[in-house]
Amino acid sequence: MKMIKWINGRPAHRAIAAGILAVLTLLLLTAICLAERIRLAESSAQSTVNLMAGDDLVITLTGNPTTGYIWEKVKDNKKILQQQGDYQYISSSSRVGAGGIFIFSFKAAVAGKTKLRLIYHRPFEKNVKPARTYDLTVISR
Repeated sequence: MKMIKWINGRPAHRAIAAGILAVLTLLLLTAICLAERIRLAESSAQSTVNLMAGDDLVITLTGNPTTGYIWEKVKDNKKILQQQGDYQYISSSSRVGAGGIFIFSFKAAVAGKTKLRLIYHRPFEKNVKPARTYDLTVISR
């Protein structure tokens, strides 16, 4: 006859599995809470930012899409720095033709180093240098 050990009214193997699952869930929630959100603006162009894997990076850049110009990401290592959806645009005014800010969100996925480049250009104009560029070196640990 096979004996089954019981812990807190459950067979021992199920109680142990539930305990392991609870510990893993707690570790995951702790890691999520420790992730930081780093916010940068145009003044941080040509600089280096240090992140921990799991950190969020938010970059805000001024622009005016009513002129045909938009900010666009053209370079990065997607394994290290993952863009979180498309950029958001928030107008600075309700007036027609007003400028505003473009907001790009990224997540440091794994350790490594990458160059991030965003350009402000008219995508329909070919072989024309961008009006502005935003370059950033990202080091993720």
